[in-house]
Amino acid sequence: MNFTTSGLCFAGLISMIDPPRASVPDAVMKCRTAGIRVIMVTGDHPITAKAIAANVGIITEGSETVEDIALRLRIPVEQVNKR
Repeated sequence: MNFTTSGLCFAGLISMIDPPRASVPDAVMKCRTAGIRVIMVTGDHPITAKAIAANVGIITEGSETVEDIALRLRIPVEQVNKR
């Protein structure tokens, strides 16, 4: 390591949020009503992604994400829904 690992002092913590636009839940509902299957692709952490998807109506209680399916089947995420 090129930096010291002792004598350090915690200076603080930063948090930020990038919320979805207010129009997203309505757009999701309109898509579903039209028969369009809505999916979300994100680089967010799976827990964050699941919370956002639930908040905008993409998933509901009991819905499985790709990560949930991989965990249940004990396979890598890349093998879920492989095309």
